[in-house]
Amino acid sequence: MRTSLQRTWVKVAANEDHSEPDLYEVSSPDQDVSKGASLGEAKPSLGEAKRSLAVAKRIVARALLRGVGLMLVVSLPVFLLWLDVRWLGNAVGEISTTELSQLTCLALIVISFGYLAQSSREDRRFAVLTAGFFACMLIRELDAALDMVMDGLWQALVFLVAVTCLTYAAIDWRVTLRGMARMMTTRFTLVMTIGLALLLAYSRLIGMGLIWKELLDDGYVRAVKNAVEESAELLGYALIVVASIGYVASRTLRLGRSRTRTAPGV
Repeated sequence: MRTSLQRTWVKVAANEDHSEPDLYEVSSPDQDVSKGASLGEAKPSLGEAKRSLAVAKRIVARALLRGVGLMLVVSLPVFLLWLDVRWLGNAVGEISTTELSQLTCLALIVISFGYLAQSSREDRRFAVLTAGFFACMLIRELDAALDMVMDGLWQALVFLVAVTCLTYAAIDWRVTLRGMARMMTTRFTLVMTIGLALLLAYSRLIGMGLIWKELLDDGYVRAVKNAVEESAELLGYALIVVASIGYVASRTLRLGRSRTRTAPGV
C-alpha cells in the first residue's frame, strides 16, 4: 500500500528514439494517489498520513537541533578567545581559558573511550588504543607542567602510554580492527575526521610564522599567530569531543538494548 509521501521513480525518455533513459524525476503525492487509484490500490488512511507527517517532523526537528548544536560548538573557540583577550587580558598562553578548554576536551575524550573499554568487551582493544592516542596528546599539552617536575618526564610518559596501548591492541589485532571498523560505519567518524584534520593539519598550517610575518610585515606580533592557532586547535578538539561522546553513548545504548533482548525471560 502506498503512502502520500512514498516516492515513485518515473522514467523519462532520453530522446525521441526511446533509448535507455538517463533522467528521473520524483512524482508528486497527488500523482501517487491518482496512479494508485487507477491501479485499483487503496488510498492511504488518515492514520498513516498522520504517522508519516509525525516522522517527517521528527526528522526535521532533529536536523535543526544538530545544526544549532554545531553552530554552538564552532562558536565556542571564538567566545573563549574573546574572553581571554577582552576580560582576562592575556595573550592565550599556557594559562588561559583556551588552553584549559583544550585540556578539558582531551580529558573528556580519554574518559569516554575508557568508559567504552570498560563497558564493551568487543570494543575494548580499539577503545584502549584510541584512549591511549588522545592520552598521549594530553600529556604533550601538559609538557610545561611535567617538565617542572622532572626534565623530559612528558616524553617518558608518552612513550610508556603509547607502547602499552599499542601492544595491547596488537595482541588481538583482528578484534581491534573490527572495533575500529564498527566506528567507521557511523556518522560520528566524519565529525571526528574533520576535527583531526583541523587539529593536526589546519591549525599547524595556519599557525606558521612565515605566513603571519609576510602578512603583517613590521606589525607582526607573535600573540596574534598563537591566538589563531590555539583557537583552531580548540575547534578541532571540540569536534572530536562531540564525535567521541556521541559514538560512545550510541554504542553503549545499543549494547544495553541487545543485552536486554537476550536476557532470560525477556
